[in-house]
Amino acid sequence: MQRPPHNATSGDPASVTAARVCLFAPPGAQALADLLRDRAQARGMAFEHHDAQVPDPGALLSTHSRPAQPLSLVVFAGDHAPNGSALHTPASAWQAAWDSHCLAGLRVGQAAIRAMRPQRRGTLVYLGHHAGVTDAQAVRRVAPGAFSAAQAVASAGLRALSQSMARAFGPQRVHVAHVVLDRAPNPEAVVQACWLLHDQDPSAWTHELDLRTLLPRS
Repeated sequence: MQRPPHNATSGDPASVTAARVCLFAPPGAQALADLLRDRAQARGMAFEHHDAQVPDPGALLSTHSRPAQPLSLVVFAGDHAPNGSALHTPASAWQAAWDSHCLAGLRVGQAAIRAMRPQRRGTLVYLGHHAGVTDAQAVRRVAPGAFSAAQAVASAGLRALSQSMARAFGPQRVHVAHVVLDRAPNPEAVVQACWLLHDQDPSAWTHELDLRTLLPRS
């Protein structure tokens, strides 16, 4: 079966009134996009995949032109930053990592909140990186040469953004959650976590999940 192109809407043509699921992720996240789309379509939802650093996510997420298609789930994933310690990372790499995580995540989050708040429902999920959690076991297992200081700082910023938005907009019935990804998890497991968060009852929302990869015994 031929897959629809990225940065496009897919779904049953008859479901023009279906709720929408939107993924903002780098072009390399095709497996994640395909699985998320399959789950969305199985629920009768429309699916869209856009680049994480699209200049104007508000134009894509606005419900004013599509009032019959409420925004149900938005998932954001930043790009990877190059390896290097704080002493060996050029300023351009710091800026690029911040742009692709904190700034892009802020823009997508603002657009999602503006669309979901009037609905008084919706889920915004930020997919983070274990490097942003400084005491994570995954970080302690990484060799110094394989560690990315820029990734750590950008991921920590994205995590802080998610937590601040969860506190601010949870009372307005918008569920914001951060998912910590350890190493290279199975994309299907990541998608499962996104839907688990989306399906939670407002009386017991989770604001952070830490997905650990089970290592074989040595």
